[in-house]
Amino acid sequence: SVDLEKKGRELDTSYELNSPEGVKMLLENIYKLNERRFYKADYDASTILLDLVAAVKVARKQKSLADRLTDKQWQCTNKVLIEGYTYEEASEIFQISQSTVHEHVEKCLQKIATVFSNWEYGKIESGNSN
Repeated sequence: SVDLEKKGRELDTSYELNSPEGVKMLLENIYKLNERRFYKADYDASTILLDLVAAVKVARKQKSLADRLTDKQWQCTNKVLIEGYTYEEASEIFQISQSTVHEHVEKCLQKIATVFSNWEYGKIESGNSN
């Protein structure tokens, strides 16, 4: 049989997950991806989201302190990129400077991108899960 709705379920954005910019774009679109995953049965979105969860877990368990994703780095990134708070609002919530929030977000993005890079994970496009 022919899947007439396949095109409507496919991911229509590309993410360079081995770069901080690609990880940032992914996190900024996480709600859209979740919607596509659950309401449109988008298999690409499911794969990317599951891989993101795995990459965060790996980054949080790095042996080297310099490479390890800290709770504060992830919390700041979550507030700003996923929940949509401004850097100013996040700085008030965490009682740290805006520049420190920015540094935490940048370090988080780099650490997650490094995990994807180590996995040789490159550009993700519609119909391509890895």
